[in-house]
Amino acid sequence: VEEEPSPTRLVAPVMAARLVHAATLPLHADCCEFCPFEGHQHRLLVGTYSLKEEEGIREGQLHLFSCRLPDERGNADVDVEDDGEGRAPPAAPSPGGELRVQEECAVPSPGVFALRWSHPPPCRGAGVPGLADDHNQDNEQRLVEVAGEEPPMVAQAAADGTLRVYELSEDEAARAALRLRETVELDEHGLCLGCDWVHGGAARNRRLLCSHSDGTLCEVQRGEAAAEVVQSWGAHTLGYAGAGAGAEAWVVA
Repeated sequence: VEEEPSPTRLVAPVMAARLVHAATLPLHADCCEFCPFEGHQHRLLVGTYSLKEEEGIREGQLHLFSCRLPDERGNADVDVEDDGEGRAPPAAPSPGGELRVQEECAVPSPGVFALRWSHPPPCRGAGVPGLADDHNQDNEQRLVEVAGEEPPMVAQAAADGTLRVYELSEDEAARAALRLRETVELDEHGLCLGCDWVHGGAARNRRLLCSHSDGTLCEVQRGEAAAEVVQSWGAHTLGYAGAGAGAEAWVVA
């Protein structure tokens, strides 16, 4: 009697993590997120928070960093030749090249509990090397932004009970800055702990959801003149054991 062959065991590759950069900030870092927009994906936004108990002040800062790998020539800001159709394919990073991190700006704010970038615009395909299909190397696409869209924005859940929206901009020298664009007062619900943008359709980047320390959620509508709360509701009726207070609604998505 022949024995059936044992099934092949698949072994997952082991990924080793290594520290490539460390920085000490004035306050405690508690959240971070890379910008998802084309041309800004090397930018990392870090939010910080600190509680001054004696004064009852929750302070914070937004730190915007540029994170780049050098190319084969050792340049952090890669200049590559045009492909003849107005597009410049990215240069390959140098093997083993060290990540170059530079702080571009720092913005004082109330304590930062959450940061969320707005969603990039819809895209259409146009052939360019760099984003090839795994099964067909000729099926290549480049993501092209739709004209007329708003610049990248980031929402902040702030310790003073506000929702804040900042706009990312660049000057002629490609220096980045964050400009406060909108502030929505939500302090009747306590601390603003979490936020996220509504995905898809006409509501994309026009509506946000926020979570609060009193257990409620809010929907915020961004209008032409100002942003405002259009509805709010209790997320749950949970309570702390022995405390009798409602549990916080910390995350919303």
